Amino acid sequence: MPTARTAWDQRMAHLSSEADRRGIRKLLFPHAQDVVSDVPGIVTFCRAQTGEQGWKVLLDPDALLTESMKPNAEDHLWRLRDALLMDFVRERIEAVVERETPVARWWNGPVVELRA
Repeated sequence: MPTARTAWDQRMAHLSSEADRRGIRKLLFPHAQDVVSDVPGIVTFCRAQTGEQGWKVLLDPDALLTESMKPNAEDHLWRLRDALLMDFVRERIEAVVERETPVARWWNGPVVELRA
């Protein structure tokens, strides 16, 4: 029986092939309840992407925070900012979503605003 990560990698490989075959852009939306759910996961995912055909990331800092993390949100967001200083991560970010957390102080790339 494959592990959850192995199954996820196999599914992503299949989706990637299908997207390439159909000419569809590949975009990952990491969040706290998924396999890619935190800064180390995003870094690992981005490191694995190569070339123009690799996946891009739509990054929503608020989606990465669980309820228990919110009291220390600033610490988690600074780790995210530090990860974005790595070129191989930064080049994979399609845009950053801004909802509750202001991102302009640590991200100067494209921003998608989502407001309630």
